[in-house]
Amino acid sequence: MAPPKRPLGLGKSAQKKKQKTGEDGTTEVGTSANASELTVELNEEVDADDEVSQLFALWKTFLGAEKDNELVLNGIIHECDRLLRNSQTEKDKYTLDGEFHAIYALALNELAFFHAAEEKDVKPYFDEALERIDLGLSHFKGDPRLLFSKAHIIFNRVPLEYISKMTPESNSEEYPNILEVLDDGLNSYETAQKKAIKAERFELFNQETFRVLDSLDDLLSIIDDFGKKKSADEGMDSEDEEELGFDEDEDSLQLNESHPLKPLGESEKYDIWWRTQTIEFLKNVEKLAQKSEIILKDSSLPIGKLHRDVCRKLGQSYLLEAEEPSAIFTTLEYDSEVEDKEDGINGLQADQARDIAIQLVTEAIQYLEKAEYSDDPKSWADVAEAYVTLGNLHSVDSKEQEDCYSKAEKRLQHANKATHGNYEHILNNLLQKSNDDI
Repeated sequence: MAPPKRPLGLGKSAQKKKQKTGEDGTTEVGTSANASELTVELNEEVDADDEVSQLFALWKTFLGAEKDNELVLNGIIHECDRLLRNSQTEKDKYTLDGEFHAIYALALNELAFFHAAEEKDVKPYFDEALERIDLGLSHFKGDPRLLFSKAHIIFNRVPLEYISKMTPESNSEEYPNILEVLDDGLNSYETAQKKAIKAERFELFNQETFRVLDSLDDLLSIIDDFGKKKSADEGMDSEDEEELGFDEDEDSLQLNESHPLKPLGESEKYDIWWRTQTIEFLKNVEKLAQKSEIILKDSSLPIGKLHRDVCRKLGQSYLLEAEEPSAIFTTLEYDSEVEDKEDGINGLQADQARDIAIQLVTEAIQYLEKAEYSDDPKSWADVAEAYVTLGNLHSVDSKEQEDCYSKAEKRLQHANKATHGNYEHILNNLLQKSNDDI
C-alpha cells in the first residue's frame, strides 16, 4: 500500500499545470510533464485554483488507483508540507481542516508500506504520521476523521514496525506492550464512531473508514499465522522445526510466555471487537443510504459496492468461525475410527458442535444474501456454497437438507449460466451429492 526524494508538489508547479475543461464540466489538472503523469478530475463546483481542493482530489485519486505510485504519494506529502508552511504566513488564503491533517498523516502511513517492502526502517514514518494526527487534534479536538485515521495508522504500525522484526524467540521486553498499542487504536476508533454518530456524520462511514477495520482484520490474520509450520517446499525441514520448538504432531509452535504476541494469541477480544464494530459500521452505512434515499443494491454506486463488500466480509467471518464446530460434528458423527466419541472433542459433543455450526452458518447466509447482487454471479455462488455447508450439517435426507441443497442448486445454475460454465464443477458435485442421498 503504500519515500524520500520528493518531487515538485502541486503548488510550486502551478504554472506548469495544464487545465482543460471537459464536456462534462470537470476540470482536469495535470501534475507535470513527467514520464509519470496523473490527471485529477475536479467536480465543476470545485475551484480549480483552490490548492487544498486539488490536494483532496489527488488523494482520492491515489486511493482509487492501484497503490503502486510512490511518486504520487511523495507529491501529496510534499504539497501537504508546503500548504502547512504557507498557512502560517497566509492565513487568509488557506483553511486547513481536520481532513487535511488526516490526509497528511495517512499519506505518511502509506509511505511506510513502500519502505517496508524495501526492508527499511519504517518507524520515522509512523512517528511523523502520529505527530500529524496530534497536530490536527490540537486544532480540531475530537475530530472523528482524525481519530479514525489514528486507529488506521496504529493497526498498520503493529505488523510493519513490530511483528515484521519478531522471531519465535522474541521477548516482550524488546518491544512496546502490543496490547496497549492496539487498545489505543481501538479506543480511537470507538471515540471517532461515537462522535460521528452523535453529529449524524454518517458520510464518514465510507470506504476509507472500512479500510481501518480491514487493516485490523489483516493484523489479526498475521498474528494467527505467526509461527505456523512451513512446508518442506518453503525451506523448513524436521531439524528446523525441532529447533524452533514445533512438536511432531503440531502445525504451529508454542510461543514462550514472554513472547510479545503470546497474550494476543490467547485472546479473542480483538476478533470479537472487529466483528462488533464491523456490524455497527454496516448499520451506519445503511443509515446513510436511508438518509440519502440511496438504493443499496445498486453496485454501480460507491456506497452500494461498500455495502456489498462489508456484508461479504461479515458472512465469510461467520463461515470461518463455523469451520471448527463443523469439523468436530463431522468427525464425531461419521468417522468410524474415532475412539471414545462420548468424550467429545474440545469439550463438544456432536449435537452441540452441530448446533453451534448451524447457528454460525445461518448467520453467515444472512449477510451473504445481503451481499447478493443481480450483476455479481460470484455473490450467488457464495450464498450457494454456504447453503451446501448448512445442508451438510442437517440430517441426511431431511427436509432441511433438501431445502438447503435446492436453494444452492438454483443459485449455482444461475451463476453457471451467467459465467458460461465457471461453476460447472461445483454444480456437478452438488447434483452428485443429491443423487447419492436419494
